Amino acid sequence: MSLRLPRAAARVVVTALVLPAALAAQAVSAPATPTSSAATASAATAPPSTPGIGGAVHDLVPAPDMPDAAPGATDEASLEALRRATLPEPTGDAFFDAVPPGTTAAAPGEVLATRDVTATAGALAGAPIARADQFVVRSTEPDGDPTRATATLLHPAAPWTGKGPRPVLVNAIAIDSLGTRCTPGYSLAHGPGPYTSLTDNLPPTTAVALDHGYAVLVPDHQGPEMAYADPIVAGHAILDTIRGMRAVAPEYADSGVGMTGYSGGAIAALGAAKLADSYAPDLADTLAAVAIGGVPADFEMLLDSMSGNLAVGLLTAAVFGLSRHNPELLGLANNLALHMATSPLKDQCLAPLAAMGATLAPIEALARGDDALTSPEARALFARTRMADVPVTRPLLVYQGAHEFWVPTAGTRALVAEQCALGATVDYREVPGEHLVAMATGFGDSLTWLDRTLRGEPPASSCA
Repeated sequence: MSLRLPRAAARVVVTALVLPAALAAQAVSAPATPTSSAATASAATAPPSTPGIGGAVHDLVPAPDMPDAAPGATDEASLEALRRATLPEPTGDAFFDAVPPGTTAAAPGEVLATRDVTATAGALAGAPIARADQFVVRSTEPDGDPTRATATLLHPAAPWTGKGPRPVLVNAIAIDSLGTRCTPGYSLAHGPGPYTSLTDNLPPTTAVALDHGYAVLVPDHQGPEMAYADPIVAGHAILDTIRGMRAVAPEYADSGVGMTGYSGGAIAALGAAKLADSYAPDLADTLAAVAIGGVPADFEMLLDSMSGNLAVGLLTAAVFGLSRHNPELLGLANNLALHMATSPLKDQCLAPLAAMGATLAPIEALARGDDALTSPEARALFARTRMADVPVTRPLLVYQGAHEFWVPTAGTRALVAEQCALGATVDYREVPGEHLVAMATGFGDSLTWLDRTLRGEPPASSCA
């Protein structure tokens, strides 16, 4: 009988044993704290950090065994091999896994496959539906290569009593996962199960919209490689599925479209809103309003606010998700990070990823060197995901918990100031609560704002 641990369990044990040892070693080797008043003031204002911890961890953990990759190498071929080793396993459902014929030659948004999922989607919609169509469209990767995106269109049983055609709400759900079965589309096609997330129905955006006669489009906005937290992947996927929706359901060809998302869903919705003019100018008369809340607007800021506390599990997952289209990040990762990124973590959904926050580990523990988070590669990623010079040209509602600590209010206020300076129409509201409570206290008013804006009421603006 073998007494060797399975590889997945071994990686968990390595993490549990190595981090405390590395933290202790770092504490012993750290220089004494200066006692001058200037040094004390500097320490009081500096963000929390643990310099050198990533290097200590790297030295304690052997490189992962990856025959086709070379941990530590930074050439393009090695990084691509590392990236492929971090990608999730297929779902087992060919509708999601297979690349449809004609994908490369198709235009962005062109429908490649469809199926009826009414029988299974009804159990998750939260309100009566008349039909549920799931479809695949051609989309575009951040580097311009063709890819695909999936979405589910829920047709309400409730009548539309407003003026004009029935509107459509795009619900960018906070998927916040790395595994391919963790998407809302997978659950809508297969019914409730172990991969279904609470965020599929919390807040109950889909149910409320359906009950009021809206059609609801639910995009799997992380793309086929589950690029969690990547606003470009998500933005392209959302815009292309809106295009595809009009072909799948021609009755919505003239419908106004509103878009909403909270937290990880806000990353996606904001990405789509910023990219709409350049990537999908044909939607200029279709996409009418955007409401987002709990917005992780500045990834650089999150590396401080979500590190070393209960949020570090999702922060780690976001770094791994971003690396799926930014493999240069893997060149900054230490051996422990590479073990984790290529372990069964790569197939996990929101709940187990969030549970990693119980380690309370600093994110620096996964970096190869002291300067990884301030490196040119990291700086370039911050700029690319922030898209700070791109205006949202549709009315925009932004709401944020007044008592936020994981997703700082300062980052959201900076986003609002940025958009105001670019000429956007922004209604900014701070609502009671931190990140989870604000989801409940803000979403109702956000849907009311969307409804009124789609009905033609002029939106208010917080811009001076």
